Amino acid sequence: MPNYPDFRCHTEAMGLVVIIFGLLAMWIALGAGRWFVRVAMGIAFLGLLVPMKAYQPIFFFSVSAAATVLVLSVARRLAANGQLRRRLRRTEPPARKRMEFWLGILLGVTVAIFVIGWAVREFWAFGILESMLVFVLVVCGVMVAAGLFGERFRFGPVVVETVATNRWRFQLSDIMFGIVLLAVVFALDSYCLVQAPIRLWREFFATVGILTLINVAATLVVVTVRNRWRLMFVIVLLATLGSTFMVDFGAGNWLMQLSVLGPTRGAPWGKIVLVYVMVLLCAAQMTRMGGWLQFEESGTPFSDATKKLARVMWFVTAAVFVACLLPIGLQMSRRIGQPDHVAGDPLVFDALAEQARAVTELNPYGKRMDELRAKGATEKADFIADSNSRIRQLSRQPFRLPETSDVPPGVNIVGDNLVAIRGWTSIALSEANHAKTSERFVDAADWAMDCVWIGSGLSSGGDGVHTLSGIGIETAGQGVLVGIQNDLPTDRLERLLVDLIVVDHGRERIESLELREHHSMVHWMGWRYRLAQSAPPVLSAERAEDVRTLATPALEATKDSIDRRDATHRLLMVEMAIALFRQRAGRFPVDLAELVPDFLASIPIDPYSDKPLIYRIEGDGYVMYSTGTDGDDDGGSFGDSSTLYDDTYDFDVNTMFRPQRTPGFGGIGKGSM
Repeated sequence: MPNYPDFRCHTEAMGLVVIIFGLLAMWIALGAGRWFVRVAMGIAFLGLLVPMKAYQPIFFFSVSAAATVLVLSVARRLAANGQLRRRLRRTEPPARKRMEFWLGILLGVTVAIFVIGWAVREFWAFGILESMLVFVLVVCGVMVAAGLFGERFRFGPVVVETVATNRWRFQLSDIMFGIVLLAVVFALDSYCLVQAPIRLWREFFATVGILTLINVAATLVVVTVRNRWRLMFVIVLLATLGSTFMVDFGAGNWLMQLSVLGPTRGAPWGKIVLVYVMVLLCAAQMTRMGGWLQFEESGTPFSDATKKLARVMWFVTAAVFVACLLPIGLQMSRRIGQPDHVAGDPLVFDALAEQARAVTELNPYGKRMDELRAKGATEKADFIADSNSRIRQLSRQPFRLPETSDVPPGVNIVGDNLVAIRGWTSIALSEANHAKTSERFVDAADWAMDCVWIGSGLSSGGDGVHTLSGIGIETAGQGVLVGIQNDLPTDRLERLLVDLIVVDHGRERIESLELREHHSMVHWMGWRYRLAQSAPPVLSAERAEDVRTLATPALEATKDSIDRRDATHRLLMVEMAIALFRQRAGRFPVDLAELVPDFLASIPIDPYSDKPLIYRIEGDGYVMYSTGTDGDDDGGSFGDSSTLYDDTYDFDVNTMFRPQRTPGFGGIGKGSM
């Protein structure tokens, strides 16, 4: 069973909603009073899902509830001519028996609540509302057992007799109300299908059929009096569950596919459905015992007390359900904060991707231009050179990715553009490394800065995939610059420093990136993602900031990658500033404050410690570094990319590019420049 991210709470919330609509369908079909009032209340419950934008569930619940009501109404009509009830032979139980019975119930409920309450809090970190759900289920189970078996055990045999029942009578007003309610449901369903069209119709109707059979069988098991009919409906219920498990939800898992994880391998869908059926049976039995359904026991000395107690428990259960679902619904209806506005033109990104696609299509194997010319493909090399020049110009212009909300679900234009750009940057890095090997350091710096500019553009204003891709591209460009910074002429070093400062100041805040990722997940997953965010803090003991969703791994990886990128970038900036300072002053700066304001606008901040980068003179050189992931100064002992999370090492400009060594070496500091 996967525990990352946890899908227990949002599954519980979905189960509660399904049970509520199942009970509403039972009440509409079998309840007493005016039928259109019950139908109107059911439609009102459907309307509560509209602010959450749960469009497909609204249509699903309307269809499944209508099917359940239709079947149960037919069953009610067929039973109208000779409804059965149970009557007890004995009419006055002894007081001692009644006291023993209720004391036993009280003792059983107390022990069950204590044991289950301890278990759910100790092993599963259940919250208060989740624990209350379990307690209510236990009490309902005891009540159901008392209702089914208590009277026969205490009072003796049961006499089954036929009683007269009221026939249905329809008037013109009923027809008019029916037309109005049908029009409302039709309009609501049409709106939902326009907002979220259903593509898996076969799976949809299979799930509707399964849920309808479960609801009908569970209802008839509860309301049927004759044991042979009850046994038959138990068999129907078990057969429905068995067929569902045999196909492994392959044809009927549409509802489960709406969950945040979908049909995840290893997810205990069978257990989830069994728990749902058990709770539905208990709730249906409580509804019948409370007298909310027409088919109820009568003629017993115990029926009035049972009905009153059952109604109390029914209202307690309903209150717990509302206390669980109302905060979740309110939280899901709230708007997510808006990310920072990213300046730039998305058309520049499109043009950049178009040029990159043209290069990669002509050069699918990533050959360098000198290799193409050596093979006689001069015309192709010239065209690629022109495209590269155009890409270099475009990469220096502010650009941003299209907003996620502007991209229709199922369209992968932005992803295709990303593939083209990543292919081009791979060629650019090959050119940069070849220029470095050939000691054409200025050309190498130009190619490397192409990657830095493009990577910084991709990592601002996009979702997590584009951000991580941009960071990877930019980090590769940083690696080339780190290796050639001591070989660059002063004028090129000055331009590089200016470019790096501009890039550093144009970063998007991590908080804005997180909001952008949340908006992206809501765009692609809709209410499912909001439910995964909202349910755990309400139901469980988990805090809102500790909730883990499908976006959590990407957000954590993004935050980690951003810290590494920014630390390397700022260390590289300061090293270039120190090199320029030394060329002018003939010495190293005593501290980084000497670099301000001639070379740097301010002292760069360490992203790991939120303090200025650590710098000190040592011998004929200096040491400068970041604290690394632990946020503590370890004295300037540096590792490599394999020791990033080792608390005994700091982070210097070469950490990400140093060849990996055996952990334990230390003291690699910055030598003389």
